[in-house]
Amino acid sequence: KKQTIVPNFKHEELSLLSGTFGPFRPGLPLEVPLWLAVSLKKQQKCQIVVPAWMDHEVLQAKLEEEKVNESLTQIDFYYFEMASLLLTHAKEDFKHKKLIRRLLEDLYNMRSAKINKSLKNLSEESSGVELTNIASIELQNLR
Repeated sequence: KKQTIVPNFKHEELSLLSGTFGPFRPGLPLEVPLWLAVSLKKQQKCQIVVPAWMDHEVLQAKLEEEKVNESLTQIDFYYFEMASLLLTHAKEDFKHKKLIRRLLEDLYNMRSAKINKSLKNLSEESSGVELTNIASIELQNLR
């Protein structure tokens, strides 16, 4: 996954296995892999730009959408893992981190309840259950 950062250092392009990134110029946003963004943040070499989907208003709208739909709504497969990483390592880059955490937790709980309900409705006569739009964390919890 890519993440936008605003570096506070100057460096030419970095050629890595996952691609070439840069050049890094102070104050000029650029996209890098999430792991590199977290690494640079830990070294205090950048600010992480909060992804649009992690805005509290967008999360609130997603939660409302999840409430009105019987099935799981579309969401990034790694939404929970990415949010966890960003809220842990870039918490000072978030304006409403407590609200965002709560909304993410509510979203996760609502989606988990839907999955559990679908699994409880599974009987010997049914051929299976459709779990379209399931996310990684939800899939892991089924195992």
